[in-house]
Amino acid sequence: MPMSKEQILSEIHQLDPVDQEEIADSIMGRFDLMDPLTPEQLAIVRRRREDVEQGHVVGRPAEEVIERLRAKAMSRSKASA
Repeated sequence: MPMSKEQILSEIHQLDPVDQEEIADSIMGRFDLMDPLTPEQLAIVRRRREDVEQGHVVGRPAEEVIERLRAKAMSRSKASA
């Protein structure tokens, strides 16, 4: 009998993070949602994730960032008018 989803996830969670990432990459690659990342792009993603995990940087909600960018764009358009 095949393993249940819960059993598979339990096994994956016991692996080291590198192995977990390889499994996730393999699964996501099957969906072909976007072009695969280059090794350089993956290195950037990993470095940024580590920065967040180590508390070197703090993430902001997307809504907050988008609102800030909109406000900046509006002020620039008013200044050039």
